[in-house]
Amino acid sequence: MRFGSSAPVVANILSLLTALALTSCLPAVERKVMGSGDDGGKVEDTVVPDGVPDGSELIGDALLDGDGAKPEDGGISDGELLTEAVADVPVLDAAGTHAVGPDGGTFLFSGNVLLTVPAGAVEEEVEVTVSPSEEEIPPELEVDTVVTAVWDLGPAGTQFAEPVTVTVPLLEELEVSPYDWVKLAAFLGDAGQYEQVPAALVSADAVQLETSHFSVVFAGLKEPVAPGCVPEVCDGQDNDCDGETDEDAVDPATWYQDADGDGFGTIDTAVEACEAPEGYVESATDCDDDNAAANPRADELCNDVDDDCDGEVDEDAAADASTWYADADGDSYGYADDWLIACNMPSGYVADDDTDCDDGDASVNPGATELCNGKDDDCA
Repeated sequence: MRFGSSAPVVANILSLLTALALTSCLPAVERKVMGSGDDGGKVEDTVVPDGVPDGSELIGDALLDGDGAKPEDGGISDGELLTEAVADVPVLDAAGTHAVGPDGGTFLFSGNVLLTVPAGAVEEEVEVTVSPSEEEIPPELEVDTVVTAVWDLGPAGTQFAEPVTVTVPLLEELEVSPYDWVKLAAFLGDAGQYEQVPAALVSADAVQLETSHFSVVFAGLKEPVAPGCVPEVCDGQDNDCDGETDEDAVDPATWYQDADGDGFGTIDTAVEACEAPEGYVESATDCDDDNAAANPRADELCNDVDDDCDGEVDEDAAADASTWYADADGDSYGYADDWLIACNMPSGYVADDDTDCDDGDASVNPGATELCNGKDDDCA
């Protein structure tokens, strides 16, 4: 079932309220069932057999709070009286968790939240949970009146191949004008981000919506946008018809202040907007936003500064690092075949001197006196 504009809801409100009044006049054994059938009509004057809770609802083949199957002989139709002859209609088990498989089905959860899953919506069995959410409703949603509890539908992130239908009860003792129901909308939340989706008032005490994924869900009354208008997005257009372009868009980019003008910002100065504000950039990888010479594009130098923002200081690959030669015999002369590059002189190495011809003999080096001993004492 797809929901279009919520405006048609108003046309049904007065009949729903009238039905509520009639319900209160029924004998205790004749509990009225409100809802809409396959034909879109209201199920009227339905007497519910013992064992089916108050507030149940007949929708096509499904009896909410019952597993819903009509007798194969034709039995129940929308608008008919439910008599003792069908009193064996099973009652759905209200639980916090239900196993939902590829065959789909209708599942009642604790709190009277109903989930209808079409066949093929999931490939493998999923342990679905519904529980009260502790998430607070963001004030920026500008919801005038919250009309349902806030629910967590899990596992979070579950995706369905076909949309599933969620029916949630209204809060009790709501003081809502019938004409205010045109503002009805549902909200799906994920990691603090909410999207507004269509919702329908399907009975005097229940709201219904569709979703293709699990998240936080609730319904409320919010001023509708003008016909043809949609939430603002970053596209250079006035999507929400308020005379402004790209303001408070639902898909802003994140920008970071670049105080030193080197083209890189820092994570601590983030703002969200469709376009970069002046002095802000896309990258948040600067490690020192007060030093334009320090950024991820800079060369590392031997200066006790993390010039290239890689988390290391004066590493061996620095652009101005020196070459050091091993002086194994300690005669202060290095050996040409044993060297390394570093900012600071390592132990056992000397600077810029690779003239030792025997680094295993301290008496042999360019500063020694040549002797008649069969050795090249002065490395000449």
